[in-house]
Amino acid sequence: MILSAFSALGLIICDTLTYQMGVLDNFETSVKLSKISFSSNYFYDVGMGFPKMSMLAFYWAYLRPFKAMGSYMRRILSGIIAFVSLAYMAILLDDTFFCGKDVSVQWSQDENACNVFYAPEPFFLNFALDLSCYIAIYTFSVFLVIQGFVQPSNGVTVTFILGALTICTIIVRFITLKVGTGQENLVYPLSILEMALAITVVALPGLKPLLHPHQRPQTVSEIIEAKH
Repeated sequence: MILSAFSALGLIICDTLTYQMGVLDNFETSVKLSKISFSSNYFYDVGMGFPKMSMLAFYWAYLRPFKAMGSYMRRILSGIIAFVSLAYMAILLDDTFFCGKDVSVQWSQDENACNVFYAPEPFFLNFALDLSCYIAIYTFSVFLVIQGFVQPSNGVTVTFILGALTICTIIVRFITLKVGTGQENLVYPLSILEMALAITVVALPGLKPLLHPHQRPQTVSEIIEAKH
């Protein structure tokens, strides 16, 4: 969660610097802008992996007290963790070395210079992996509810709604950039919106005690014992 917050802060700083340069009104490339764009790739593309890993870590701790069926679910969860880890490792390497070992080419002002920020191939790859990770995680979340590991509640409903909004945000972001809407500048607020929604989803379980401030929160073990 801390890494997620730092990634969000870094993305906000990069977008603010971009805005201060007047890029939204009068786009003109420069070495400074290219360096900011290159840095923002890490804060968004790689940074979006941290909320997902936080959510998976929460599920791992939540399933630990469950016995036989919990062991089966943890094996599935292990596969999802491996997939998400490999996906964001691929994104990290793609953002860093797509243009070759010399990353300084990223801020070259030569007309034919490679720039991962504007290249379509990394964008499609990162979008596909990011969306796939969301689908894997929320499918697992739905499965937990169906199997009775998580009881339906208002909090669970809100979590799924925010999760759906997060997925919609990344799809809208993709459309604004690749369908010729003429609204390419929306990528900046949509990126930080997706980050904010993803962090909120992970933080929701920790906010539950605020709804019952005078009630001692139950441990997972106590919840399991109460069910039996």
